[in-house]
Amino acid sequence: MCAAREGSLLFRIAGRIGRPATAIAHLLAGLQQVGLVARFEDAFRERRGIYRLTDPLIRLHELVIGPNERLLVRGRGTQVWTANADTVASKIYGPHLEDLAREWCLSHASSATLGGSAHDVLPATVACREHRQGHEIDVVVVEASAGARRRVVAIGEVKSTGRPIDVAEITRLDHLRDLLPDSWAPAPPRLLVFSRAGFTSDARRAAASRQDVELVDLERLYRSD
Repeated sequence: MCAAREGSLLFRIAGRIGRPATAIAHLLAGLQQVGLVARFEDAFRERRGIYRLTDPLIRLHELVIGPNERLLVRGRGTQVWTANADTVASKIYGPHLEDLAREWCLSHASSATLGGSAHDVLPATVACREHRQGHEIDVVVVEASAGARRRVVAIGEVKSTGRPIDVAEITRLDHLRDLLPDSWAPAPPRLLVFSRAGFTSDARRAAASRQDVELVDLERLYRSD
């Protein structure tokens, strides 16, 4: 999801469910308190962020089961699952893997891997004049030291597809790093690529030839670094 200001987010959510924006703020607060909805701040912009359902089973129902109920009750589950494979990967596996990646950076990755200490790990959106749009960054690792300005020590891309990730994702992160605000990145941050399905040999060779790239597959994600 794209980051947006709080008021804009409330209006978009309200429009989607057919309720006035003034009636949903307390509902969202209640859902956050019980852990069904989470709000993620944007790393670079105050009062910008996204709301997301936290439970993968609820997302599965909203994205796949509900819209295809008539087919499912007729025993056509295989057809439904095949037709929605990309949706499941990007909208269900993807957000869950992003959460795991940010938690790994915050609680398990070493400072040698990240290029510094992780005090906050957040998503962000950066503007791009070349492509005339905003680009989402799944993982922004922020270091905060006493008496020093907050700085980005690493950024990361999370891919939940069933195919191994190629060198193109490293190239994309190189581009995103160039778009970071200078005040946040006085030195080039590390590049982290997280993949559910691993990496191609070309991607591994490219990462091995550089000191600023870390590839994180599921095996590495589920252990301390």
